[in-house]
Amino acid sequence: MQLANDTSVIDFHSHFLVQEVFDQCHSHSPASGFGHHQAPAHLVSLFEKMKNPRLAIEDMDHLKIDMSVFSSATVIEPTSWAEPAVELELVRRLNDTIAEWAAHSPRRIIGSFAPPLQDMDLALQELTRALDLGSGWQTFRLRCAVSILETASFGRSGRRRRTSVWCPSCTRKEGSAHGFSNSACGTRSLNR
Repeated sequence: MQLANDTSVIDFHSHFLVQEVFDQCHSHSPASGFGHHQAPAHLVSLFEKMKNPRLAIEDMDHLKIDMSVFSSATVIEPTSWAEPAVELELVRRLNDTIAEWAAHSPRRIIGSFAPPLQDMDLALQELTRALDLGSGWQTFRLRCAVSILETASFGRSGRRRRTSVWCPSCTRKEGSAHGFSNSACGTRSLNR
């Protein structure tokens, strides 16, 4: 599907799943009753679509959507139950996957990153890594969680520490081929 020259349709609320993360996390989710029940068949088929970028794009074409912003489906595959080091591994897998999707279909898929929220040092580390993942992609965007930035502003002692984060965003640019360009707020450095 070609992007419209004058107006693009962008879905800002799409989700993706990663099989390995789903296998480890679904029994900890509200969607499974915290492991009490299995998903019904109609949801299982939906989950399969959420694991495949080709199927996601087919749905976008069917619905006449030019681009979609994808984020992890944290209600279906939550990571917060895991110890911080395990949660970091899980969100890295999520972030690597959406980075692959966005790199494969940069004119259709806009990625967002999932931070490990139990440990702010790990969250900032993953934010830096996610920015590096997307640094060479024209249409890779990141969704910066305000809670990370607010919490990261304070050290474990509770005293304020200096934290600045560079965050690409999705903005309209007149005359560009696909209608969007990167812009930045803040700086790239993470100063503490």
